[in-house]
Amino acid sequence: EDATGSVVYYLDGTAIDGDVLARLAPGVYTVTAKYGGNDNYNEVDSSNSLEITVAKGDVSIEVTAESYTIEYGKDLFISRSLVPADASVAVTYIVDGEEVDYQLISGLSVGTHTIAAKASESVYYNGAVSETKTVTVTKSTSATVTVAPTKEAYDYGEDVVLDVTVKDGETGLTGTVVVNVGGTDYAVEVTDGTGKAVVKGLADGNYDVTAKFLANDNYEEAVAAGAVNFVVNEPTKPVPTLSLPAVLRPLSGFWMMGFLLPLEQTEPQATTHWICSGKCIL
Repeated sequence: EDATGSVVYYLDGTAIDGDVLARLAPGVYTVTAKYGGNDNYNEVDSSNSLEITVAKGDVSIEVTAESYTIEYGKDLFISRSLVPADASVAVTYIVDGEEVDYQLISGLSVGTHTIAAKASESVYYNGAVSETKTVTVTKSTSATVTVAPTKEAYDYGEDVVLDVTVKDGETGLTGTVVVNVGGTDYAVEVTDGTGKAVVKGLADGNYDVTAKFLANDNYEEAVAAGAVNFVVNEPTKPVPTLSLPAVLRPLSGFWMMGFLLPLEQTEPQATTHWICSGKCIL
């Protein structure tokens, strides 16, 4: 009881300093002690040993998303929170059951998707998986549709050609566009952002044009903005032509010149006009 001096502790036979026990990796250890002795007492080993077990620590992890509802074509950014924050564990993410090691998720289809975060077991910590959360991907409202005639005026009887485009940003889309010309609908199939409507047999006049991209699995309906129109010109009327040679006939002492003049292009008959001293006589 009255012995003075120092005591050294041994961990699995290796001398340790006082705070090493706070830094032990998980496992089972044997601790012993040795008295160093003094002028009055000899050194002595402990008569017994102590077995200690260091268990791995537990962590908790939670997954979060920047937004739990996104439009088709947008990226999903996910992250995690970990307790303790400095726990030395590797973190991965689980998206629709697939484990990935990145946080920016692209190419999600329209519908619901599941996300979770996973902390892998390490030397010091047990593994953990977060609660699963749901993210909803809605149809995109980013489609834009345009329609434009290839020229402002068309000749009567000429085919009217309308160029149709559908894009999401710089990406061409595929789907169906309904083009309305003067109250009549024409379905146009668009592939990779481009399509063409050919309208035949329009009467002369002014025509207004509208276009509507029909909703599909990934995109909501989109309507073309702005006024679009074109003109179909009136039919061209024929120019009368003079039929020669002339016919000269004497009449009452005057020479008369006659020629055939078509009245209209659509009339098969013609009439003979006689000119005498600069006047026309039927």
